[in-house]
Amino acid sequence: MITISNPVYTESATCARISASVEISANHKSEIFFETDIQYGSYLTHEVSDAFVIAVLLPALVTQQGIVVETISDHLYYHFKTIVYLLGKAFECNPIKLQAKEIIHTNFSPHAVGTGFSGGIDSLCTYINHTSEECPSALRITHLALFNVGAYGNNYNQSYLDFSKDLERAQIFAKEVGKPLVYINSNISTLYTHEKIVFYSLRSTLSLAMGILALQKLFRTYYISSTGTIDDFRLSKLDQYYYESALVQRLGNQHLDIFISEHDINRVEKTRILIESPLAQKYLYVCAADIYNSKRGTNFKKDTSPNCCECIKCTRTLLALDFMGALDKFSDRFDLHKWLKVRDQEIARMFIRKERDHFAAENWELYTLSGGYITPEQKTIINQGNLR
Repeated sequence: MITISNPVYTESATCARISASVEISANHKSEIFFETDIQYGSYLTHEVSDAFVIAVLLPALVTQQGIVVETISDHLYYHFKTIVYLLGKAFECNPIKLQAKEIIHTNFSPHAVGTGFSGGIDSLCTYINHTSEECPSALRITHLALFNVGAYGNNYNQSYLDFSKDLERAQIFAKEVGKPLVYINSNISTLYTHEKIVFYSLRSTLSLAMGILALQKLFRTYYISSTGTIDDFRLSKLDQYYYESALVQRLGNQHLDIFISEHDINRVEKTRILIESPLAQKYLYVCAADIYNSKRGTNFKKDTSPNCCECIKCTRTLLALDFMGALDKFSDRFDLHKWLKVRDQEIARMFIRKERDHFAAENWELYTLSGGYITPEQKTIINQGNLR
């Protein structure tokens, strides 16, 4: 059994933290924490262990251990079996049990409407659509957020460095648009060493939910930006986005709504929304060079522009902007001379990947609709067979 102690709230001069002791086995005990800026300390939820239960859920499931917790909210306790059922189907594991010593009906009064901000296509589209006049006033974004809950890798020290760089960028954007920025920094990714859950894409929705639940006294509504459309819905062990809509329905409660935003439009359609946005033209940041270089040993360089123009996140964005005729609008964000040198190679790579990568498939459809075709030069690259 994995046991979780009652969360403890502590403060330092600049940070506030909730932490709990998590005992994986007799020889493996860790202190797991969620921390934020001191001004948001009062919103950290130590009254129940919801964030910690979600944090240990997948490690418990794939090792087939039950969970023992001191306190849990009644809503999460009620939904636990359904959540485990969904995850069990996705990861091909038998259900596990939860033992709670105290089940609490929380009575929080959150007020904020939040969303994560990375500067990418998804988060910028969510922000623009949910601050427009077309969005109902009660659902308009009031706060931006950035969470270090796994996307930056499982090595905490390195993940904190990469997270800190993104936090600086997010703070600049938040200042310009006049929205408060709240962060969560956590070491929960150190729990994800099992081969079935080591990659962030396998647990992305749950990981974001941990950060949201750690601040459930702040957020009454939270938008998770979808990376795909609901057309892709299925239970899959490859990527949690496929069934994120089913999960978030069980992770909210009577005072917290978690929504999957822009679940009806794909990445190409989101990009089209952004091409006329001055904010997007000034702040678009899709690059994963820092993370890929530290996690995968690549050597992508951001020496001539904010986005490296080399990693897969940059190149698929550049393809879409190129096919829409909008590259010039983003010349401050990408090195277009660098792009032109690799354009044929990336079109060939898109052609090869389109049957197994929905981003490549979306870009291929855009390319062909705009009159694009595979040139002899691109055919030569494809026939060389060294693209993945």
